[in-house]
Amino acid sequence: MLTHIPQMKTKYLTTSEKDRKAPALLQRDGSNCFYCKNPFDPMSKELKRTFDHLDNDRTNNDMSNLVLAHWKCNQMKKNYTEYKVMAADKHNELLDSVDECVPIAPTHKEASKEIDINVAQKKLTWEYLHERLVGDLVRPPPEKAIEFNDTASSIAYIFWQRTGHGSSATIKRYLNEFTSSVAPFVKYEQDGEIWIKRRTGN
Repeated sequence: MLTHIPQMKTKYLTTSEKDRKAPALLQRDGSNCFYCKNPFDPMSKELKRTFDHLDNDRTNNDMSNLVLAHWKCNQMKKNYTEYKVMAADKHNELLDSVDECVPIAPTHKEASKEIDINVAQKKLTWEYLHERLVGDLVRPPPEKAIEFNDTASSIAYIFWQRTGHGSSATIKRYLNEFTSSVAPFVKYEQDGEIWIKRRTGN
């Protein structure tokens, strides 16, 4: 008989873990905040999407202990009885559900999906750089240089809109690759900010 096997407690959720868990949580609970049921807004601090630990233990990253909530609702739960009750009921429901069992290690399908997500993010990063800094035969590039951090955040936001998840930290890794010494783009510093431009001769 199948029984629920909780994941071993680890440190706080990493960016890659959040990217891997978010699609499953969205599919399980829907695309709105678990508590107030309203949509997320990545441009608002209070309404942005966060991972809420139902039992308030941030090291317990079992899927049965996670829901997606507004940052505001996450904070309100500390003193709001209704949200505390909702969290406890959801936690008990998930612990009792065989369907929500989490394997000790990611399945091959989960690992393949994570690889697909990373490939898609890298492809979008490349396309974004070309669109902004290279252009095409018909249209010249709209900009000569783009700011590094804003570029990473913009690409992550576009990816989040399309897929429901995205990581600016991951995008920054790809930007560093595409601005390496052998790549067609280059980074430079100006007025305390890092900028990206097309490498001369490309």
